[in-house]
Amino acid sequence: MSKETKRCSNGHFYDAEKFAECPFCQQMAGGQGSMRTTEFVDGDDISKTVPSSDIEREKKAGGFFSAAVGKFGFNRKRTDETGDFQKTVSFYPEMESNNIDLTVGALLCINGPDFGATYLLKTGKNFIGRDSAMDVVIAGDQKVSRYRHAIVVYEPKQRMFLAQPGESSELLYVNNKVVLEPLRLYEYDELSVGNTSLLFVPICGNQFSWDEYLGR
Repeated sequence: MSKETKRCSNGHFYDAEKFAECPFCQQMAGGQGSMRTTEFVDGDDISKTVPSSDIEREKKAGGFFSAAVGKFGFNRKRTDETGDFQKTVSFYPEMESNNIDLTVGALLCINGPDFGATYLLKTGKNFIGRDSAMDVVIAGDQKVSRYRHAIVVYEPKQRMFLAQPGESSELLYVNNKVVLEPLRLYEYDELSVGNTSLLFVPICGNQFSWDEYLGR
């Protein structure tokens, strides 16, 4: 930055030799529309240019602009389970979109034609079958039903996994026992469909949940 360049209180840079006051602020005061400015976050070198009016509006609402992710966010205080202290976490509204399929667990193929494959699980129902439309696609095992051979469910309120039969006539086994109704799954349980064995490995549970990072 040259010696002649100054930065006004609104974050605008201008030539101090040509202008006694910030010309951008004068234009805004004159009703000539919203200017654009560069917002620096906590002294970071990263910056992003956005409409200055947007930044001011978010700041007045208690928010901030993060150049690192290019989004407006809000700081929320959360209390731990004991209630002894509070911590501030950054919250971005866009992260709560239902379109984001966050991984909550996995099934590892430990036996069968697709040995070594890893299948990621999402919140809600995960349908197992050979068809590409299924959530867990076991394409190499012809003994697996094409559609909905079995279902693995993650229920986020209780942070609980369940296994249940699908809509086909084929059977589902957990730890070599046939499953005829919803059954709770535990770490390293073994699911069997067709000629395939799947090892269940949870990610979410009592010690971790994505909700902690979504500000819920």
